[in-house]
Amino acid sequence: MKNIKTDLSIKQALHLFHQDGALDIIAGATLLNFGFDVLSNAESTSLLTWIPIILLTSIKNKNTLPKISTNLENITEKQLRNWTIIPSIALVLILVLLGILMLSDPLNLANVAFLSQRFNLSALLAFLLIAIACLVPALWIGLQRFFIYAGVAVVGGLVSFFILPAFWMMFATAAVMLFFGGRAMARFSREYVLPEEKTTDEE
Repeated sequence: MKNIKTDLSIKQALHLFHQDGALDIIAGATLLNFGFDVLSNAESTSLLTWIPIILLTSIKNKNTLPKISTNLENITEKQLRNWTIIPSIALVLILVLLGILMLSDPLNLANVAFLSQRFNLSALLAFLLIAIACLVPALWIGLQRFFIYAGVAVVGGLVSFFILPAFWMMFATAAVMLFFGGRAMARFSREYVLPEEKTTDEE
């Protein structure tokens, strides 16, 4: 098990808490499912799209916290709970906004008079929203891989605006999140193990 001093600052502890890649994987899976909603021209997000968000708490409680609990002795249970609840709420709000922009489109952005049908303003705004959302953990918590997601989202918005249908870049952005999230989770699993797992390995 990786040894880290227990008197971590709040930012350091929060960074450690989200090093497991769970947030990346949940966000990527949600975006992937949303891409299918866009592909099928759904009027609202499907139930399947929401399911990954529900799993974030379970992953944190069963996989993450048991492995790093000794490194978070100065962090209260309320803080740990908020560190899971707040990202979940943020994902819900982002998904609602994405649905408004790309599925229901109450502002009729898909048919703005001065743009031809080829230019998808709704998709551009949706990807910019994703990029801004990715910058929050990148700047606030210091999760460098979220800068990559933000960059991919910006590129995705431009490509969707000028060239490809939006769902293609939704899938591409989701794939990048799942790849880096999976890699982060694999690294986390190697560096942080449960005491009983460590004992078994030593035997």
